[in-house]
Parts: sequence; structure tokens; C-alpha cells
Amino acid sequence: MRSVLLALAAIALMAESSPPSPQPQVAQFQQALAAFHFTDAVAVLDKLVEQRIPADGKPRQDPLLNALFGQFYLAAREYDPAATYLDRAPISELPVSIRVATALAHGRALEIRGDRAAALAAYRETATAAGSDEERRRATLGIARQLLPDNPSALRSDLAAIASGPLTPERWRANYLLALAASLTGDTQAAARLADQAWADAVAAPLNDLASLHVATLRAGLAAARHDQVTERAMLLATNGQSVSASNWLSSQLPVCGERGISPSDFVIFGYVSGPFAGQELVPIAASRPAAVAPFADSLAGITPIDRAHGYAPVGTVFTVACRSHVSFDYMSKPPLGDPLLNWFVDRGLYPASASNDADDKHIGEVAARVDSLSARFGPSSPLLIVPRWQMMTMLEGRARGGDNVLPGQISDLAKQIASGMRQAAAPDWLPQIMESRNDYEQTLSTTGEEAERMTALTNVTRTFMMRVPIGYARQLLAEERSNFHDDWPAPFAQMIVGLNPNATSLTGRERQAWLLMLAEAQRILGRTKEAHATMTSAGIPPDLCIANDAAPSLLEQHFTYKDYPDNLIAGDQEGAVLFDFDLSPSGKLAGKRIVYSLPSGLFDEPSAKGLSTVRYTPPTKNGKPVTCRGIYQPIVWRLEGEHDFTLPRLTPEISDDKVS
Repeated sequence: MRSVLLALAAIALMAESSPPSPQPQVAQFQQALAAFHFTDAVAVLDKLVEQRIPADGKPRQDPLLNALFGQFYLAAREYDPAATYLDRAPISELPVSIRVATALAHGRALEIRGDRAAALAAYRETATAAGSDEERRRATLGIARQLLPDNPSALRSDLAAIASGPLTPERWRANYLLALAASLTGDTQAAARLADQAWADAVAAPLNDLASLHVATLRAGLAAARHDQVTERAMLLATNGQSVSASNWLSSQLPVCGERGISPSDFVIFGYVSGPFAGQELVPIAASRPAAVAPFADSLAGITPIDRAHGYAPVGTVFTVACRSHVSFDYMSKPPLGDPLLNWFVDRGLYPASASNDADDKHIGEVAARVDSLSARFGPSSPLLIVPRWQMMTMLEGRARGGDNVLPGQISDLAKQIASGMRQAAAPDWLPQIMESRNDYEQTLSTTGEEAERMTALTNVTRTFMMRVPIGYARQLLAEERSNFHDDWPAPFAQMIVGLNPNATSLTGRERQAWLLMLAEAQRILGRTKEAHATMTSAGIPPDLCIANDAAPSLLEQHFTYKDYPDNLIAGDQEGAVLFDFDLSPSGKLAGKRIVYSLPSGLFDEPSAKGLSTVRYTPPTKNGKPVTCRGIYQPIVWRLEGEHDFTLPRLTPEISDDKVS
């Protein structure tokens, strides 16, 4: 009898501790996500997180949750979190029903992040796991996209069956990729023919492929390669590619002349598409020679090259790039890093209370209820509380920034609890220290109304954060902050760079050189001229570069006017940007120039070159003597800030509808 009771007790315990089968909810989640019904997908995912809380209260990675969070964030265009979760979702540990979808999503996230080698491996894994012709076609196309920069000729045999087979939702992309391959290998007639076929096949593509947008962008690039500006502009109108400008990343990530055999005469024309449905894609369309493609594709991998590419509005554009004379301050040898805090959360198997961070009352109440439930079940010090509390804190901070009242001490209490939980969970020291510095900042805000004290407190928080995070991530944040400066850097910013120097000893190669150049500029701004010269020397740059002179040249005059804006581009609402790399004569005049990027390709090159001839800089000197130098960069941005009013004068008063009886 006793053994029977024990057996019954064991069965009851197993029933209590084992979560229900996730299959029905996984199917609901996949259906909601396929239809881009994010609210429904969040509801299912949040329920699964709750059901899969470890019964013993010990956090552990959950491959299923990682797969679903990754797919969700990919669909929501949060590419770094998507890759972070999907990196930790081995398909061998997933239900068979979602293995292929997860592998495809992983490949796509890695592709957008710019890691071609890892994306190639993920797509090959997809091909192995594929159970249907459609899945195999999608895997084949993913593999082809990764091989395109290195070996465009190899795509023909891989894609021939899809491109010449029956009309399928994927056939347009096979012809699209074959058109790119033909163009890169110099067969312009085949490229045009295949682009036409891709355009015709786009009618069978699903909406979320953005097929017409991709093919129109391809056609714009092919037109740019043959200097057909009329067709290029027509295609850019079709792709919403008028109001775009270059991001700082586009300049900073270009390779240095001489690297991997790249010469100053080499160029690549890229097409870039961004939009809803995880539609971000950078593809080479034409090049000076096939061997030039991969170095540029690798350098630009994972960045957002245009400024108007962060929203959901679909946009496509084309741009031409060439190499730089010297490395940029912000150059990264690898794609930008993901958030190290999120990496730690996922590595530890710590999950949020919800996939959504909406800060409305109902949602905050649901997250607060999860915090209370976990605390009651596992105690207030449970590591499972770290992320829900962090989520609650960020929601409340968002409410406070929006002007809503937040109870005094509520955010600081959460920060203390999070910091304590992190220490107990053996987090790196810098994580709890950052939480505590945020607490110090909130206390300052609550005790003073002085703007100077608030700014000092904010500076201290920022410095604490930057000093603690990995140097690669700190460099990304410095680059983002520098994009807000139009003149010399503020002294506190320069001082922060100097303070970070001990953390930068791990940098090597071009990244080390980039860091030393930025450090030297910071030292100059702070008046530490001798240190700046020593730092510049240690960077090992060629002595004839302008940045190696006594002082960085300053712009003295330029005579651009709005009248220089080409009328035909104004009529089409076309904006753009051109970056020149040029030399300076001892008098400060231009001694030679070369275009480093042109966006959109070629449209503004001529008026930019005309205006650049009016530019003059301070005379460059070295050791007090006038010299010729090279490697000055001058971006010229063409932006429509106003329009002529050609409307007729009104002859009668304007009467609104509500005044008409």
C-alpha cells in the first residue's frame, strides 16, 4: 500500500512539475507571427514564458524560448536581440515543427548582423533539415546571398533550377541574384535580362518579400553603372529613395586603400533596401572588378548605411563607395556588437516577464504581477526576478521621461534590487555598478533643481557606464555620440576618451590605429599637444597625412549656395550626399580630389565637385613649416529645406467648411 501511495505521489509530483506540451501554443505563435499580428504573438509567448518557469527556481537556458524570442524580435526589426536569442537556440534541441523556421530566422538575423560565415552555416543547416521543396529553395537562396560577394560565378549552377523552373514565390529572388552575379562579372546584357525576369516573377512573391522594391533598387544600380541617370532617378522614385542621406557608419566602415588589394581606383555600387518584414538587405550590384567586391561587402556588413533606414517605411537606394586614405576613428573590424547586458541575461537563462515593453497601465500591471508571483514563489532574492524587475524599471523610466508621475524611490529601489540580484548571480562587476550609478543619478534628480548638478550627475553615470562596458561596445557608443557634434568635441567627451585609454589595450590592427587617432584628437582638444603628437606617431600612419600635421586643418571658406542644387533633382525631391577625399596645398587649397562615397550613385557628383572647388582650409603645417598633405574628408549633403511657392495669390478670403451655412 505504501509503495502504491509513493507511486501516486510521484506521478502527482511529475504532473505538477512538468509544463504542458508547448506544441499548440507554438503553432499559435507561428501563425500569429506569419501574419505579423505582434500583439497575438506576444500574448502566446508571454504565456509560454510563464508556463516554462523552472520549478526549482534555478534559471537555465530554454532553447524553445530562445527560438521564439529570436523569431519575434526578427519580425519586429530588432535584429541584435534576434541574433542574441537565436545564437542560443540549437535546432537539435527544438521541436521538429519549428526547426527549419528557426534555422532560417537565425540565418537571416546573422545575415543582417553582417556575419556572412555564420549565416552561411545557418542556411546550410536549414538545407539539411528542410522537409519541403519550399524550405530547400529558401535555404538555397540564403546560401547564394552569402556566396555572392566572394564568388558570383558560383551562383549560376546553384540557382538555375529555381530560376528556370515553374513560377514559385521564390523564383523572382533566384533571377534577382543571378542578375547581380551577371552584373558583377561584367555581363551587363544578361544582368538586364535577368532583372526584367525578376520583375515579372515578382507578381508571385508574398508581400513580405518586398520583391518589387528589391528589383527596382537593382535596376537603379544597373542604371547607375551605365551612367543612365534618368532611369536611376525613375527607379529611386519607385523605391522611395529620394529623402535619404549617408549615415556616419558609411564613411567610417570603408576599407583603407591597400588593404586586401584594394586600390584608389576601385569602386563598388551597392543597393540597400530597408522596410518592414525584416526587409533589410545590402547587396553589391556593380564593381570596378569582381575581386573588389568582398573587401567592401565585409567592411560594410552589419551597418545601417543610410539615415532614413530605422523606421518601418520601405525604402531602397543605391550608392557608390571607394577606399579611404586612412582609417576612421570609428572603424570596427567586425559587425557592431549586441547589448552586453542582454547577452548576459540570455546566457544565464533569465527571461523577461513579457516580449513587449509597452508602458501602458495594463501592461505595467501585468509585469508587476509577474514580479510579485515570482517573489512569492521563490523569494525576493530569486535570480528569476532580475529581468522582470529590469523591465519594470525601464518602463517606469519611460513613463517618467514622458512626464508621468512615478512614485519617489520606485526606480531606485528596483535598481538596488537588480544590482543585488546580479551580484548573487555572479554577474561581471560592471553590471551591478552600472545599476547603482543609475540609482545615484535618480537621487540627484530628486534632490536638486540645478541644471549644472543634473548634468554633472548624468556625466558621472555615463562615465561609469563607459568605463565598465567592453571596449568594443564603448567604441560603438562613442561613435553614436560623436555623430551629434558638428564642431570640436566638448571637453568632457574628450576627457572620457582619454580616461578610456587603459581599457583599449586589447585593440589590435586597424581598430588599434583608429583608437589612437581618436585619442590623439581628444588630447589636442584638451591642449595636450605633445601627448597628441606622441600618440599619432605610435599609430603608425603615413607622415604625409593631414592628421599627422601640427594641427587638424580647419575650414575657412566655401561658396555653396542653394542655386547650386540641380533643378531637375529639386523637381524630383531628390536628396543625397557625396564624400570627397582630397589633398591640400601649402596654401590650404585643394590639390586633388577623389569621391569616397556617392549617394545616390552619381546624381550629385558634378555639382559637388563644382562647389568643392570654392573650399579653402587653413594652411597645413608640420613643425611650423607649410606642407602639402592628403587625406582630408569633406561630406557634402544635399538636402531640401524649403520649397518655392508658385501658388497664385488668393483673391478671396479662405472660408473653412464650418463657416459655410
